[in-house]
Amino acid sequence: MPPACPSLRRHDAEVQGAFQRLLVEREQLESEEGRLAETRRDLEARLNQAASDLQKEHARAADAEGAVARLAAEDEAIREAAGGEEAARQDADAAVEAAALGVAEVEKELSRVMEEVAAADAERAAALRRLTDAENRRDRLKDRLMQVEAQKAQAEQEGVDRAELTGAEMELESALEYLEESRAEAEDWDRKRVQAMAARESARDAFQAAAAARSRLKAEAEALGNVLAQAKAGDHPPVLDAVSAAAGYEPALAAALGEDLTASLDTAAPLHWLPLPPLEQAPALPAGADPLARFVTAPPALARRLSQVGVVASAAEAERLRADLAVGQRLVTRDGDLIRWDGYTARAGAPSPMALRLAQRNRLRELEARLEDAELGVEEAQGRVEDATQAVEEATENERAAKDAVRRAEAETAKARELHGKLAQRFAAHESRLAGLAEQAGAARGDLEEAEADFLEARETVAAFPQSADAGRDKVNALRADLAERRSGLVEARSALDRIVREAGERKRRLDAIAGDIDSWRRRSENARAHVEELEERRETVMLEPGAPGPGARHLRPPPRRIAGAPRRRRGGPQGLGRRPGRRRGDPGRGGSRHACR
Repeated sequence: MPPACPSLRRHDAEVQGAFQRLLVEREQLESEEGRLAETRRDLEARLNQAASDLQKEHARAADAEGAVARLAAEDEAIREAAGGEEAARQDADAAVEAAALGVAEVEKELSRVMEEVAAADAERAAALRRLTDAENRRDRLKDRLMQVEAQKAQAEQEGVDRAELTGAEMELESALEYLEESRAEAEDWDRKRVQAMAARESARDAFQAAAAARSRLKAEAEALGNVLAQAKAGDHPPVLDAVSAAAGYEPALAAALGEDLTASLDTAAPLHWLPLPPLEQAPALPAGADPLARFVTAPPALARRLSQVGVVASAAEAERLRADLAVGQRLVTRDGDLIRWDGYTARAGAPSPMALRLAQRNRLRELEARLEDAELGVEEAQGRVEDATQAVEEATENERAAKDAVRRAEAETAKARELHGKLAQRFAAHESRLAGLAEQAGAARGDLEEAEADFLEARETVAAFPQSADAGRDKVNALRADLAERRSGLVEARSALDRIVREAGERKRRLDAIAGDIDSWRRRSENARAHVEELEERRETVMLEPGAPGPGARHLRPPPRRIAGAPRRRRGGPQGLGRRPGRRRGDPGRGGSRHACR
């Protein structure tokens, strides 16, 4: 390797490193220059916005001052116009009061005169009406007196026999007594009929209840009979049909024998029980266990099995006695638990068809016994219904006959009452008519005398009144014309007063509104001035920032290049650094050794 190669390589590496540093610094300077330009643009925009805002605030302040001046001038003008309103109001009040007083005086005088005229007219009209009424009344009473006297003369010629009226009264009393007796008998039979119907309804209810109970028992018995009949297998009846357990011991029997109850007593059956004699030396059950045979009725063929099954109170008691069981013995509970001598255990609650069939057989026997009693009850209830129905029919027939008698008695009583009423009415009417006519005649004479006196008095009163009343009416018309004129003046005075009051109120409301507007415009002016000061301070702050345009601003200049004469970036790299030394074409001392520094 020539001795110049390492130095050239170091020089090349230094030049490349310097070139890369120059590139990085130039990029940094260009980035800083762009950032400063952006900052300058932003500052110029902020200055322009501040100038625009200042112009707007100055305009707002000028508008507020002008508005305050206009409102103050208007306030002064309104106050000048309101200077004499109190005096004008007092004058208007006085005019209204005077006009009202004049109207009241004329109204009072008119009312007095009208009352006098009306009273005079009323008295004259009343007197004329009294005279007319008195004359008409006198004539009517004369005619009435003549009619009453003629009717009285005719009534005195008519009369009624008193003996005939007495006989009618006796017949009416007899009819009423017979009617009361018939009604009492009808009410008695009606009460008996109601009681018989109630008894019949009660008997029917009892019969229906007994029949319904019999139907329910019969339906349940038939259903259980069908279920038990379906459970029989083949022609050989199971021993279950001959076994019955006391109520509540069905689960214990089912747990003790289980499917063995399906075997038959017929030795010809595939599954059957042989009637073996009892064990000569059967082991005794543990102390505390009762033989199941005490609670079960079964054929002798099951005697050996049942003698070796004990019933205990609980499963815990059975577990305690398990160790005392002999070969073939087992313990059961009424709930259906099973503990066997060989360790087999079945807990209560497991499905047990045998227990269900045993319970069904016991229920069927109970239903058959109850069904016989129900049949007897139905027959007795039916007999009571028939007896009660016959009693209702008898009471109804007797009641019908009694009501017919009542109707006949009522017809006879009505006829007797009608006859007596007619006679009594005629007699009373005759007596009353005579008395009334006599009374009317006396009253008519008195009324006629009174009417004559009233007629004469009314005629004298009418003759005493003057013939004309025009003077009073003329005075009323004059007072009405004066009153109309005075009322017109009162309306005009009130209108003037209302106008003064209305204008004063409008001026007061306008002054209040002007005061509020002046305060509002002054606050706006103060706010505008404060905003102007704030904008001036903001603009000065912006002008003092670096890069801001305008006089006195500090302009940023690009920093001097750290390496003088640094070349601009070119695609081929820096000037003079594109080729390595020793690679010039035509160099006789270095050419031809292209691979000398490898």
